[in-house]
Amino acid sequence: MMRERNSPALCHFWMCGGDSSRPVRHLPGRLHVMVVRHAMRERQVHDERTGTRIVIDLEGSPGTQGSRARAARLCFVPPGQLIPSPNFDHRTGRMELYYPVSEVGAVLEVLHQGRERVCYLWQDRAGVRSLTWLMACEP
Repeated sequence: MMRERNSPALCHFWMCGGDSSRPVRHLPGRLHVMVVRHAMRERQVHDERTGTRIVIDLEGSPGTQGSRARAARLCFVPPGQLIPSPNFDHRTGRMELYYPVSEVGAVLEVLHQGRERVCYLWQDRAGVRSLTWLMACEP
């Protein structure tokens, strides 16, 4: 008997401003894709502005011909703090993705899968909406 395997994945939607709480489909924008090659051990970092948070740095290579993503920083925000929208630094090729600290376990589950891990960041042209995915895929 064949069993369907479910690959773990995390998806987050951010929208800054506007009055709609539903994602708007098919907006023009930019997709950054990175194949994760190495995940550093999680560590605590203190930021004067936001306090202490857990951080995991990822190294990788661009996942598509047009992508420049080579690194990602996953930041876990303590309860009660506003979760910033993700961003991409075009100069360094690094994505910065933010999650509530309650999702550390789910993210580590994805990162410890023995499969290919892929990190995506989509931002609309206006910089108002963004989507992130972190998933483990079958090679």
